[in-house]
This record gives sequence, structure tokens and C-alpha cells, in this order.
Amino acid sequence: STVIYAANATDADGNTITWDLAGRDADKLQISNTGEVTLLQPADFESDQKDYQFDVLANDGTTTTTKSVTVDVTDVNEPPVITNTSDTGTVDENADVSTVIYAANATDVDGNTITWSLSGADFDAGLLHIDPSSGEVTLTQSADFESEKKIYTFDVVADDGTTTTTNSVTVDVTDVNEAPVITNTSNTGTVTENADPATTVIYAANATDVDG
Repeated sequence: STVIYAANATDADGNTITWDLAGRDADKLQISNTGEVTLLQPADFESDQKDYQFDVLANDGTTTTTKSVTVDVTDVNEPPVITNTSDTGTVDENADVSTVIYAANATDVDGNTITWSLSGADFDAGLLHIDPSSGEVTLTQSADFESEKKIYTFDVVADDGTTTTTNSVTVDVTDVNEAPVITNTSNTGTVTENADPATTVIYAANATDVDG
């Protein structure tokens, strides 16, 4: 535990000194037999407890000497906390590139402005974009389930200007049935007059379907 105050005393009679605490915040502290004062719970500058006021009591077995002490709590920047309850998402194939595939959220107890960024192989490959203010992640090109890219993995990074917090995310591509594509290169044809209607082909339509 961190020592917030070290009390020292001398006794001209050579008596053993025992230590005790009193005062406003004595119930939040403890003192050792060597006079070292520590907190029972970590200090939190963002709470109402900005300082600790207490009295240290030195007793030689007969008389007691008291000294009033104030210890100030120093503010330390704390990293942002990413508050998303899920680190997964989905996106339909062929969805517009403006579609948000993941929305990162975070809080900062120090009230600092959070700036968002991305890291990871898929970001490095230029497949993803994040709005630095809103934390909304989008694709740079529409997803295609029929390709080999069925999953996007990346890290969202929350930066409060001093410290960063990172969360790993996985977004799955959802298969969407796509309309068949007619592959004929021509939309015209000919037929000889008096041709047998039962056997004469006047047009042969062809199509492909990426979904099989």
C-alpha cells in the first residue's frame, strides 16, 4: 500500500511510542506501528474526496501528542474506457460503403475529448475507415460474401490525448441472395420466314448466378 504520510516522533524518556488516528477521515485510513499512514481504499480525484484530513496521535503510555495533517489527492489522467458490450458485428454483402459496420463508444472520467483510430491488418490493407469523432466504422468497398473476404477484423483505438485504450472487433459478412445476371452480349436476333416453330430457336438466353 502507498504510504501517504509517515509520522515520526521522539520521546526523551525513551518510552515506546504507539500511534493512532483521529479526525474527519480517520475511518478511511490506517496507521502502522511505525507511524506510516495508508488508505483503506484507493483515492479518486473525480470523487468528492479531494483531500484527507486527520490527526496523528503519538502516545508514550502516559501522555499523547497530536498533529493535524492534510493530504491532497493528485489528479492523474486515466485512460478512456470503451463501453461497447459487444466486440462483434455483421454487415450485409453489397451494402453501401456508408453503412456503419461497428460503432465504438467510450467514456473518459477526466472529461477529455476522445479521438478514434483503427489498427490491424484489414485497416492497413485499406479496407476500413473510422470517423475520428463518432467512432463509426465503415468499409471502403462493399463486402462480397462470394469472395474470400467473409470476415473483417480490426482494433478500435480510443485516445484521450495522453493515453489510449484498444478493443479488438470482428465483423462477419452476411450472405444476401443476388439476382441472376443475363450474360447475352446481344439483345437482337433473326428468324427465317416459314421456319418450323417447333424446332427453330430464335433466341438463346444465358445467365449466371453467383449464389449458385
